[in-house]
Amino acid sequence: MENPPAGKGVLRPSLLPNMLSGARYLPFLVPERRLFEIGRTFHRVDDQLEERRTVAWTVMNSSAPMGWHGKERRADFYSVKAEAEAVFRTLGVHAVAEPADSAGFPFSPGRSARLIDENSLPVGYLGELDHNAYGLKPVRASFGAELFLPPPLDQVRIPGTARRDAESFDISVPVALETRSSAVEQAIANALGDGLNAVYLVDIYADRSLGSQRRSLTFRVVYASSRGESKVIWAEIAAQLERTLNVAIRGSIDGQTRDSDTKNTT
Repeated sequence: MENPPAGKGVLRPSLLPNMLSGARYLPFLVPERRLFEIGRTFHRVDDQLEERRTVAWTVMNSSAPMGWHGKERRADFYSVKAEAEAVFRTLGVHAVAEPADSAGFPFSPGRSARLIDENSLPVGYLGELDHNAYGLKPVRASFGAELFLPPPLDQVRIPGTARRDAESFDISVPVALETRSSAVEQAIANALGDGLNAVYLVDIYADRSLGSQRRSLTFRVVYASSRGESKVIWAEIAAQLERTLNVAIRGSIDGQTRDSDTKNTT
């Protein structure tokens, strides 16, 4: 840092590197190792030093089986993403994940995502971690998240919602490369209103059949079962996406072809 505060010649921009460095002292024979920290990080924004309250955690998988039968799911990018989104929901912050070519050290290039708030400002990062920076050789990949916290909890109003029976399904949306996943999520939220429990980006797909300027985003929609049948909900969301984003949604929840396919497919 240029011109650092008195007594602070080194200011850390991230909590994760220290966790990776300390991971060498943890036993490798357990199926999963986790570390977390809540602290302060320092960032340069518009040539000014900015201090942020930050929470970060790592999940490090080993070669040991997760259980007696070895069927338990290991942590991956999507489980850490779900944890990060759950933290923000608890704090009353609406945040969505956007693919990031590089979230910066210590995330592995091309295997990370950026979390943004409703004003499109970055509020955190998550993804696969790069242990090679410390000469470590984990048997399996490790993942982490680092979130910038809002004001203290006593200043945050935490919403309380009653538990509701829920159903879910996936829907794939072909969009232009510049279309943000948050725009699709917002269109889904507008279609379901209070009936929506959650929506997650679960897959990004691109190949020659979509063209060089398009990709397919797959979302998992979780909604209150009292809202209606899944195929009806799917059709409502598809219609909303077609009107809002000018896209053509193919297929349906039960594999049957929608009437709009013959009109919109080129």
